Amino acid sequence: MVVRAVPRRNARCDLPEACIPREAQALSRTANGRRSLACEAMRQVAVRTGALDPLSNSERRRHLGAISRAGARLLYTDSEHHTSRPGWLSAYCELNLDPDNEQVAHFHPKSDTTTYHNWALAWMNLWLACKGGSQTWMTEPYRYCPPLPDNLSCDECKGDRIVDGLVLAPDELPAFPRIFRFEQRPDRLEICVDEQACNAADIPVDKAQRTIDAFNLNCSRLAAARLALHRQLA
Repeated sequence: MVVRAVPRRNARCDLPEACIPREAQALSRTANGRRSLACEAMRQVAVRTGALDPLSNSERRRHLGAISRAGARLLYTDSEHHTSRPGWLSAYCELNLDPDNEQVAHFHPKSDTTTYHNWALAWMNLWLACKGGSQTWMTEPYRYCPPLPDNLSCDECKGDRIVDGLVLAPDELPAFPRIFRFEQRPDRLEICVDEQACNAADIPVDKAQRTIDAFNLNCSRLAAARLALHRQLA
């Protein structure tokens, strides 16, 4: 790879454009699931920028901070491209995302100051999610439905609680077997834990249930939206 001696600065990040690998530039167009690619892309950036060299602590923090900011901005700013086509879902409730109903959510709260770890910029802590029913000016019932906070979900419901290890992060869900199933009621379609599938995947049943509860995935707003979609497809 040929790198220009004086690369042009990218206006949207703190790293030279030539130092951002092609994998990282394409990363935010692969949705939330490609976390291994995220890790590898950021590692390559670190190597190329010298962040992995034996620098002083201050220099190391400056480089790694720039890497994290670049990754976060790639994830967020590219959302204006992906929202124009279907298939981009909230990491928690899997609602379709669009420019008015998306945000970068922090699985571990960025407000946590009990350690020196910068949770606000940690790449593996960033997830693209909906706004959890908090948009009170919206008219679509799947976006906002009183009362609040009963109908808040996802990161808006979790808030600043530390749930690491207590619930399943989005990238901990197995592709197979499917550990969740649906139960239909007259006015809603609820997510339930499939105990047999959890046992097969070696996932604690109570941890899967806490995931549903922590993100309020069976609030009436989401459960009614699921039922409406189910009836359309039936």
